[in-house]
Amino acid sequence: MTIGAGLVRHAGVKVNGDGFFPDADFDASTGATLELGWRWAALTYTSMEYTDPAGATFDAGSFGVSFRWVSKRK
Repeated sequence: MTIGAGLVRHAGVKVNGDGFFPDADFDASTGATLELGWRWAALTYTSMEYTDPAGATFDAGSFGVSFRWVSKRK
């Protein structure tokens, strides 16, 4: 079993509204990431919020699955 935790920083975040809503640029943001895994697979969670220049905040947290593969060198 593997357990991991750390900090993550997103910078230069831009959203393209494709004409459905205005494009937006967000300030750099720092969050936390957690990982719980077994053998070659892990569940991950990242907690993150983005703030636009007007001061509005948006939840950007996410759950995910990651897979690990290690090649053997001979």
